Amino acid sequence: MACSACSGNKNVTEYQVRWPATGIVRRFATEAEARAAAQHDGGVYEQVRR
Repeated sequence: MACSACSGNKNVTEYQVRWPATGIVRRFATEAEARAAAQHDGGVYEQVRR
């Protein structure tokens, strides 16, 4: 699910965090939010081009 601001665009960069221990993946609107979330509980920050 893309954010509302970029849902119609192609080649969008998404910022996401994976928590390998739980398999949870969350997407964030900004890189700063994703990096901050990744600092908790062993999250892995990823920049994904879609």
